[in-house]
Amino acid sequence: MATVTIRLPEELRQGLADAARHRGTTCSRLLRDAAMEIVGRRSRGRRSLYDLTRDICGIVDDAPRDLSTSPRHLRGFGR
Repeated sequence: MATVTIRLPEELRQGLADAARHRGTTCSRLLRDAAMEIVGRRSRGRRSLYDLTRDICGIVDDAPRDLSTSPRHLRGFGR
């Protein structure tokens, strides 16, 4: 993989760092994903559900990981 150096205004660099932290990824990964979208590489093939929803994945912290293991969430199911 090649290395590319770019210059960003401080406000943009900070916004990028915040966005990466919010998504649980690195600035490099975020920029690679954005570049791939611009170039259209991802739009040529089939996209996974994760690709379509990755910006919202993991944004809920207080929800149970697996609802099927929680009797409270299954109460009344199938009636």
